[in-house]
Amino acid sequence: MTLQSKTNSETYYDILHVKENASYEEIRQSYRSALLQSHPDKLLNSIDTPNSGKDAEDRFVKVQQAWETLSDSRSRALYDSELQSLRSDELFTEDVILEDMTAEDTEEGLEFYYQCRCGDS
Repeated sequence: MTLQSKTNSETYYDILHVKENASYEEIRQSYRSALLQSHPDKLLNSIDTPNSGKDAEDRFVKVQQAWETLSDSRSRALYDSELQSLRSDELFTEDVILEDMTAEDTEEGLEFYYQCRCGDS
C-alpha cells in the first residue's frame, strides 16, 4: 500500500467511487460493482485495441488493491494517515522558477536564492 507522490492522482477511494468517509458496507458494495465492471473475463469480448487487455488487467488489479486496503480497518487508517500527510506536505511546496532567482558565483560553485520577500534588502 504505497501512495503516489501526487495526491491529485487516483486514490483507492476514487478507484472504488466512494467518499473517504464511506462505511464498510458502502465500500463493499462499490467494490463488488467495480469488480464486475473490471473483471478480465467480462471484458474479453470487448477488447479491440492491443493495450486494452493490459489496461483491463491493470484496472482489475487496482480494484483489488483498493479493496484489500480499505476493507481492513487498520490498513485503511494507515492509508488515510499517509494520504493526509501527503496532502499537507503539498500545501507547503511551490514550484521553483530559476528565472525568479538570483545566481551568485561562490568558491563552492553557483548558489541560487530568492530575494527577501519581507521587504528588507
